[in-house]
This record gives sequence, structure tokens and C-alpha cells, in this order.
Amino acid sequence: MSPLPGVALVRRRPPKPAQPLVVGYVPTTVHAHRPSPQIAARPVPAVRRETGAVAGPLSRRPTMDDLSPEDLDPVNGFLAALRRHLSSGAADADTAEEPIQMTPAEEASSGDDVPTAEPPPQDSGSGDDVPASPPEPEPTIEQRDEVFDPPPPPPPPPPRAAGGPPPGTEHGDRGQFLAGARSRLAGGIPTNAVHPPPPPPPPPPPPPWIGGEGSNVPEPTYANLDPDDVVGTFIQAVEEAGGICHRIEGEIPDILLDQLVAELDAWEIVVSAEPAAVALGERLAGRGVEVSPATAENAARAAIGVTAAVAGIAVTGSVVLDSRQAGGRLASLLPAVHLCVLSVDQLVATPADFLRRLGDNPDALPSALVIETGPSRTGDIEQLLTLGAHGPTRLHVLVID
Repeated sequence: MSPLPGVALVRRRPPKPAQPLVVGYVPTTVHAHRPSPQIAARPVPAVRRETGAVAGPLSRRPTMDDLSPEDLDPVNGFLAALRRHLSSGAADADTAEEPIQMTPAEEASSGDDVPTAEPPPQDSGSGDDVPASPPEPEPTIEQRDEVFDPPPPPPPPPPRAAGGPPPGTEHGDRGQFLAGARSRLAGGIPTNAVHPPPPPPPPPPPPPWIGGEGSNVPEPTYANLDPDDVVGTFIQAVEEAGGICHRIEGEIPDILLDQLVAELDAWEIVVSAEPAAVALGERLAGRGVEVSPATAENAARAAIGVTAAVAGIAVTGSVVLDSRQAGGRLASLLPAVHLCVLSVDQLVATPADFLRRLGDNPDALPSALVIETGPSRTGDIEQLLTLGAHGPTRLHVLVID
């Protein structure tokens, strides 16, 4: 009997085990010719037919007549066996779920009963039916735990002037942009009550000049400086920096000009706008050298660039170039060789001596004031010194006494 009233018990027949899928042995190679003695001596394997029966050992090698179409084609043979397996399984599935009528004694002794729920009883239409309760209404916003407060509406935009751009947009009007800043700064910078600004510091004392009265700044010293021989110090520093210095008394001799032209193969030169450089260029032009003004095209193909200098620093062997007087920097940068003309009166002992002469008037300074020491060089890449990276590879200085 069923332990629950109104629950029917159904015993299901156990399904039949699926028939195993047997795929026959298929030879991969069929020898139609006479085999060699080594192959003929080997045992011949049995041939499995599509019915599942296994044939005994053959007294001879199989031929084409002994093979079925499935044996000759492995794919078709596998598909044929798969169709037979699926067709036998489909026939078993038709009778697997047949219900079995059981007696009350069999139901009581059954141990694998599966209870199934009976359908709910139908309304009989009697007058004692209980009416269904109406659905509960949805809770309102006030009845919920979280009350949603909508944000206040944004304030209306300020009125704009007739024809002006809308506020908060890019208008490109410089006057309108600065008008707001002027109005805020008209009454002074507002003071931050939380963080008031500190009092202004007292003005600093005037900086003492190096070596002057009341100076507490030590004056630098140079071991290579000979105060009695500034010219000799300059010539030695130029050679230590990789340049070549020629000391000349009076005018530049013609034999020196011929030597420079032949040594440097300089048949095209450019000169700066300084009077000393222009005079030297005229002398070179009289010796068959093509002389051109310092433009970008001329300086790029010229072998020598001739310039003058506004000063020479003895301790470093540097020449100071003024772009305002030279008319630019092309003559001292683009050619491979820089030839600089300098007077002995323009030599100073230290860099500080030259910088003090500039004064404190910024309008007196040129756009470029270059202190050039030896050929152009750099050591940024692997700390290897390379000449001519940013300018000429050779420097010749003519010091005229």
C-alpha cells in the first residue's frame, strides 16, 4: 500500500543495457601481389566481420574477395555500425516506460516505490467555498523604509547681454575674460581668515662684489693663471682644449693665410658681419678663395667660417661670440672649421672679469652670447668624447698683438 493517501505508485522497468558498439578490424593495406618470404612467414590476423563473428585463422592471406565494402572503407564501416547501434537503442526505448499494473500486496512489498503527487481537488461548486482574499496593495513611498527626496531644481541661468555668448561656453573674448578678474581684484586680494598670509620679509642687503670692500664671498683662484702673462695663459688653455692658437704681431702674414687654405682645403668660406672678419675675408678673396656672406645655404657648404670675438678668457681658453655684432651664429656653427680673430686687448683673466663688464642692464645683452671653448664636443653617449657633434670639429684662433 502507498504510505500517502491519494498517491499512486508506479514501478518502472529497468532499462536494457545498451548493446556495445563493435567496430571491426580493418586492414590498412591490401597486398595484391605475391608477398615476400618474410611477410608470408608472419601469422595472419583474423578478420572481424560486420556481424560481430570472428573468423578463425586463415590458411592463406586475405584477398579482395574476402573483404566487405565496410572493410575497404573505414569511414563507411564505422557509420554502418553506428546506424545499427542507434536503431537497436531506439527500438528498446519504445518499451522502456510501459507502466505495470500492481496488486495491493505487490505495492506493500515494493521497496523502490516512487510517490507521485496527485492533482489538486477540483471545486465541487458547493456553497461552503471560502472566497479568495483580495491582493494586497503596493506600499507607497511614505510606507517604505527609504523615502526618496528629489533634488531641488537648478537655479535659472543669469541673464546674458544682448548678442553675447551663453555663460560657461568658450567665447574667445579676451576683454570679457579679464573683466571678471578685474572686478574681483578691484578691492584687493581677499584675506583668508583661516590661513592669513605671513608678513612680507625685509628687503635683502645688496650683494657684495667679489673682492670688494665688505665682501664675504671668497674669490676663486685658478692654478693655471699667470697674472703676468695673460696671453701665454690663453694660448696654453686653447691648446689644452683641443684648439690651435696663432699669436701674430702686427698684420696677418700672407704665408699663414696660404698655409691655412692649403691645409684645410678651404676654397669656400663664409664671413660674419664684424669688421675684423670682413677684412680677413677680403684678403682671402684676393688669394682665389670664394668668400660669401654667412647664410644658411652658404654656411652649410663652406669649409671655414670666419668670425671675430668680443672677448677671450685666459684661464679657460674660450672666445666670446656676440650674435648682435656677428649678425647671427651660422658662421661659427655650420662650417667644419671655425677661424676666430681676436685682439690682445680683448683678453681677460677669468670668466668673472668678463661677466662683470656686462652690467645689470638686460637691454644691453644680445639675443645670444656664446662662450666657445675648443671644438664642439659631447660625451653624453656611453661617456665617449665625440668631436663635432653640435658645431665645428676644429678651432683656429688668431691673436693679434
